[in-house]
Amino acid sequence: MNALKLEKLMDYQPGYIEDQVNFRIGNGYFEDMLWDFNGFDDVRKNVAKARNQFDFSMIKHTKIALVFKQFLVTDMIANEVSTAKRDYDGLRYFYRFLESNYPSIDSLSQLTQMILRTYYLSVLEAKSQKTGGPLSRTSILHNTSHIKDLFLEGMRRGWDVPSEGYWIVQLYEVIIGESPRVAMPNKETTKTAYSPETIATVIKCALKDSNIITKSAVIISTQIGVRIDEVVSIKAGCIKTISGKPKIEYITRKTKKGPTTVYKPVNALVIEVVKQLEKETEELRKQTGLEDLFISKCNRFGPMPCSIDNFNKNYLKPFVKRWDIKEDGKLIDLSSHYFRHFFAQGAWKNGMPVESISKMFDHDSLMMTSTYTYNLREQVHESFVDAMLSDQVIAGPAVGKIQERLRKSNPFKGKTESQIELIMDAMRIRTLSNGVCMHHPARGESCPVDGGNCHHCENFISMQCCLDTHKLRVERLKDEMKRAESQGNKIWYNKNREEKDYLENTFIKPLEEGGGIK
Repeated sequence: MNALKLEKLMDYQPGYIEDQVNFRIGNGYFEDMLWDFNGFDDVRKNVAKARNQFDFSMIKHTKIALVFKQFLVTDMIANEVSTAKRDYDGLRYFYRFLESNYPSIDSLSQLTQMILRTYYLSVLEAKSQKTGGPLSRTSILHNTSHIKDLFLEGMRRGWDVPSEGYWIVQLYEVIIGESPRVAMPNKETTKTAYSPETIATVIKCALKDSNIITKSAVIISTQIGVRIDEVVSIKAGCIKTISGKPKIEYITRKTKKGPTTVYKPVNALVIEVVKQLEKETEELRKQTGLEDLFISKCNRFGPMPCSIDNFNKNYLKPFVKRWDIKEDGKLIDLSSHYFRHFFAQGAWKNGMPVESISKMFDHDSLMMTSTYTYNLREQVHESFVDAMLSDQVIAGPAVGKIQERLRKSNPFKGKTESQIELIMDAMRIRTLSNGVCMHHPARGESCPVDGGNCHHCENFISMQCCLDTHKLRVERLKDEMKRAESQGNKIWYNKNREEKDYLENTFIKPLEEGGGIK
């Protein structure tokens, strides 16, 4: 959660939770047994008031209630109130288990391996109150992963939980992670991930295509990541200048408020194809009296706005055949939704944070956005795991300090690959296109860099799999330097040169030469 949102929701300062200071939170205070967030911006509006409240009155044990509150505050620091609310529901489920089966326990520090094992198994065997059938995969994860996260966070911060308990992660992995009820094909991998070369070919062919509808749809979708129904909604005069920057105006219906006008930044390619589309459909718009830019003249009823129902069949499949676009010897099975994947992968590869991509996509959840960058993130993720388990070369602004810290206390040492993944998730280690940032937002510490430039952070490290990303960034900086030089802008030229030199000296040279700390 950003600092502005956090400031509105609570008067939290680092250290307050552990010191048990009764700071303001929502419409009340930390020590209250009811936290109420109704009436705040960015909190769900069209739901029952209870959905924006945290009721601790059922938790009779003061020490347990305190740890739950501490965890939920750290949760809201890193996420949204709605996310913390789901975690709160999981904590209540866990408390009901303790109250029913171990009534003598009045502190989470009394938790044992046997108790946690029994709880995990009980969740797998539980029935849904709504359907009477087994709990869904999502419910199982909600009722178990948050408990694991709470204890790991509590151990790091000295809360009233077991002081030694990495067995918690191991139990979770063995009982929950390996359960057939949970282990299922990942939806993120079901869609074919086309190679960068194929994506480049699609865009290159679209720019040359004679069908203006296909050309415009492909370019607009891949460049700004909009859905096909949003693309065909754009109208003449959609390019606006807002705060000195060109943006495209369109309608989205993927919001809780219904149809909404949206403005997104555009590049020169989008501006150019929109101009062409406006020119080529001018006569059709006059005939129909419509402002829509995506008008098809090949219709038995005369010119009409393009329909998304058969868009893939009528435009994309013929496009693929027309240009013979293949991968592994077969024509690619291109659909309009792939264009959002193309945009997300390109943006992430070029250093755009998942949070920014999520904003471009109008997603409510980062998890939704993460599916679009899954394959690329996996490469960096696996490389990080290898670096923690081997002598792989790493680089970063404070790589020596990080390596020394890991030598003294490495939470990954002796762990399996899957255990490392669980620890990364609990520590909220951030996977980026150019490396990983080990800054831990749940501790309440502010990010040491501004503007999301994680590669300047002392907690940031990069691996050899990220070399191409660093080099691509350097090439873009060189282009900016040339542009600044031609315009006589010395300040912008020097700023880009400093960044270029920083990337080359901090990441590219150490990774290429194998001179990073091992």
